[in-house]
Amino acid sequence: TVLVTASPAASVIAGAEAMGISEGDIFGIRLAVDDRGRTTGEMHPSMPVSWNEGKPEALRAAGLGGRVMFAAGNSIDDVPMLLMAKQERLMITSAAADGALVGESESTALLRKIAEENNFILHQPND
Repeated sequence: TVLVTASPAASVIAGAEAMGISEGDIFGIRLAVDDRGRTTGEMHPSMPVSWNEGKPEALRAAGLGGRVMFAAGNSIDDVPMLLMAKQERLMITSAAADGALVGESESTALLRKIAEENNFILHQPND
């Protein structure tokens, strides 16, 4: 199991480790650190930026490109990663309790269309 996120890796490590995912299996935004241990605000030079096309790039760099069986996402930027999954692809969209989409924008409509065209499992949780 790996976790791929466009969030800073440091912000998800504790939660991921609590779920049994080790830090080495977390692919998130990693910032460069200076010689005093402070982040520089620059991206870590040896890590792909795990956003949009960078998500599958990070998985391929880790040798997992052809081995992704399941992927889940909740934004248009997750589509490249979802498309590389060999078996199941889950797209989560926001929905109201009555099932109506909350403020469906053009990007949400596009996301739903992509999900339908690619046979993603489409989940609209009721809050």
